[in-house]
Parts: sequence; C-alpha cells; structure tokens
Amino acid sequence: MVVLANLMAMLIQNMSAKLGIATGKNLPELCRNRFATPISFTLWIVSEVAAMATDIAEFFGATLALNLLAGIPLLAVTVITGI
Repeated sequence: MVVLANLMAMLIQNMSAKLGIATGKNLPELCRNRFATPISFTLWIVSEVAAMATDIAEFFGATLALNLLAGIPLLAVTVITGI
C-alpha cells in the first residue's frame, strides 16, 4: 500500500511539474481559477487527507519494523518513532 501511494504521489508530482512548465502556474492556482470556491475547498481537503494517509502508513511501517527488529514493546516504539 505504501509503494502504491508513493507511486501515485510521483505520478501526480510529475503531471503537476509538466503543468507548471507549460502554464507557469501550479496546480492549486489553476484549480482555484477554474473551479468554484466550494469545489476548490473540497479539492484542498481531499489533498490534505491523502497526504496524511501516506504519512500515517509510513509511521506505522516504521513502528512495526522497529518492534519486529528490536523486540521493543509497541507503545515504546511508537514514542520512539514519533520522536
């Protein structure tokens, strides 16, 4: 799941870069100009949730890896990963 999320992120970043080179504006600017305010706000919220989901998957992966490799209890490993 983490690999798929990272591949999708790379695809979106690649397309956004091409869009920026072609138009001179970034994706949020073009969405704000093209769509109504409620739709732009919804796109912003969905983007933030997607970014958080990717970060949470990476955090859980690091926590589980430390737990399996070091044998430290999950609560302690969660704190270590958070730090």
